[in-house]
Amino acid sequence: MKKSDGICKSEMDYDSYSSEDKGDYYEICVDGEDCIKVYPFERGMIMEFDGECMTYVSDIDPPPIADYSSEDSYFGLERGEWMNEWADITKEILDEDDAPSCYVDSYESSGGGLDTFQFSDRDAAGQMTDEGGDALVDVKMTQGNGISWSLLSVSIYVDGGASFTCEEVGTADADCTYTVDDDNYWDVSEEITIYEGDYLDLCDGSNGGCTVNVTITKIGVGGEDSRIISEISAYADAYN
Repeated sequence: MKKSDGICKSEMDYDSYSSEDKGDYYEICVDGEDCIKVYPFERGMIMEFDGECMTYVSDIDPPPIADYSSEDSYFGLERGEWMNEWADITKEILDEDDAPSCYVDSYESSGGGLDTFQFSDRDAAGQMTDEGGDALVDVKMTQGNGISWSLLSVSIYVDGGASFTCEEVGTADADCTYTVDDDNYWDVSEEITIYEGDYLDLCDGSNGGCTVNVTITKIGVGGEDSRIISEISAYADAYN
């Protein structure tokens, strides 16, 4: 992704493509096979592929620059506020009268094809307490290319509270943690469990459970931008 004449442009390496104005949307076909529908709106656009949608937001400032030395930077408070703004504009775009009705997810271009990421969620086993360290929710990758654990960022906010960036289980003083396996990638059918930090009680179960909003980000390397690949609203049952 690069910016030219005030417009963000994504360059894709395809041998050929075609574009046709269909009225409410543009149909773009690459290499004569994969076709996507592009719906332009005032604050962004929706790209639909095979019944699934990804939103692009244009009316927003760039995300905070990564600064690992500050808790209020890219993976802290400022990042959480930026993601909340992004989510609000995304919802506004999806609520447009001409917006398509389709499953909202993210995809990325890879190897000349369109690869979608999909995730499922469920309540994690175990009851809630008024102390830290409780298991909250499980998240499983159900479709997509494997993501290197080193390029994965998981952040959560519980019942509309502050946003926290989680670390791998075993990280001292983390606000929240998630499990990883022994190989290098999070692959399809593999599941992570997200926990409260050892000393941070995010959900005491007093109301029967908590809504846990999970943001999964693939960290960019080599000049590639970091990108949110999924936002999930899960429920942590206090008594299960």
